[in-house]
Amino acid sequence: MLFGKDRGIEAVKFRPANMAIPKYQEIKLDMGNGIWVEIKNIGTAQSPADLFVFVKTNSKNVLWAGNPFIGERPTIPWLFDGFFLEPVDNLNKIYNLLADDDLVVPGHGRITNKAGIKYTVDYVNTLKQNITQAITNGLTLEQAQQSVTMKEFNNGYELFNWLHLNFNIPNAYKDIKTNATKTAAFK
Repeated sequence: MLFGKDRGIEAVKFRPANMAIPKYQEIKLDMGNGIWVEIKNIGTAQSPADLFVFVKTNSKNVLWAGNPFIGERPTIPWLFDGFFLEPVDNLNKIYNLLADDDLVVPGHGRITNKAGIKYTVDYVNTLKQNITQAITNGLTLEQAQQSVTMKEFNNGYELFNWLHLNFNIPNAYKDIKTNATKTAAFK
């Protein structure tokens, strides 16, 4: 629906996984010679099926980050699945597991490092602050879409406005507002 008809995705057939890693679980594989592969399901980072693969060696670590970290600046995350608060927490969690010199293989784009994916973390943290403030100030979703432009993050990513305005802001707004209402109900 997002990219039009006849793009090839229609031919894809569902095939269940041979093995699933439950939420908040991980698998560690000893490859020998001090090399470990860790496959982590930390919860939703973009969608409910995100896995992060770490290869740890004595000298260097590599993270296969997939689409939650789509690429370096100027890309921003694609938060299509209606989740926001859990992805914010989990993107920060993965970012904080990395050492400065670890390699990061994003879902798209070139191999980078911890500094290369900081833009994604900064974007979601800033969006969370801005939408929380908008809700506190009583703004509607439409008003938030007009006022939370985050121009400091609009640095040449052709899809920025489409993603930011049509998906990331609405999902952030809905998730933050719903959770604020739940929190208020328990007070």
